[in-house]
Amino acid sequence: MEFDYSLFDAAASLPFADVNIEALQSHVAQEPWKKWMEEDKMKISAYINYHTDSITYLTECWAHGPSSTPPPNSPPYDIELVMKCKSKKRSRPTPETSTASKNRKKAEKN
Repeated sequence: MEFDYSLFDAAASLPFADVNIEALQSHVAQEPWKKWMEEDKMKISAYINYHTDSITYLTECWAHGPSSTPPPNSPPYDIELVMKCKSKKRSRPTPETSTASKNRKKAEKN
């Protein structure tokens, strides 16, 4: 797919045309979190590509009108399952399951 330079002309009329994109890019993380598993990185990359392709599609439609090509398909993953913390919530010990209670029961048996 060749780049359509006419988008630059159309972009000048957009309300965000004066935004300094280079300044915004300094806030973008260049490296993934070190603890991501390879499968997680693949799923996250698929979502990033999907959103990038969607923005490109919408920008081209904005500049040229409706398109005969369909918009990009969303990845078949539930991104919330990847992005949400997977740790279990710690529950408060009940009197029956606390360490002190267990130690008392052991002492009573002996």
